[in-house]
Amino acid sequence: MPDPTADLETMVQDLQARVQAMMQRLSDPQINGIYVTACNLLRLGHADRAAPMLSTLTVFRPERVQFWHALGLCHRRLDEFAPAAAAFGRAFALAPAFLDCGLMQVEALLLQGLRAEATRLLDEVGSMARAQNDAAAMLRADGLRELIEGPSTCPMPITNSH
Repeated sequence: MPDPTADLETMVQDLQARVQAMMQRLSDPQINGIYVTACNLLRLGHADRAAPMLSTLTVFRPERVQFWHALGLCHRRLDEFAPAAAAFGRAFALAPAFLDCGLMQVEALLLQGLRAEATRLLDEVGSMARAQNDAAAMLRADGLRELIEGPSTCPMPITNSH
């Protein structure tokens, strides 16, 4: 009697080979054209139409940070926070210097009520923002921290009005 797991393994390998071949059929200009179309749809308020296009692009070119970022934006605009966090997380993992993706992932985690995960990630991104001396990212990180911990109890600086 044939081993069913061997047949399954052969089928999986065949499917992977077919997917790989299909991925090579789209040229970079075609991929970029799809991306531009999806971004235009997103800008026009059609995140629901752009998301499937961007999702497909992440399959064809999973290493492209901008595809994951734009997909995260689509999901965020559709109030789909878990997929948004996953897409922003993938973009941030691919390009850790792209702090906005890390901060957007923190926001998506907070919107899901995942405060502990959001806090851990915010600590990481905030530290990276300080190391890069990225004032905008530090300010945004401080704002997200206030969402988690509440307003700062630090008094406003006193200035001399004379």
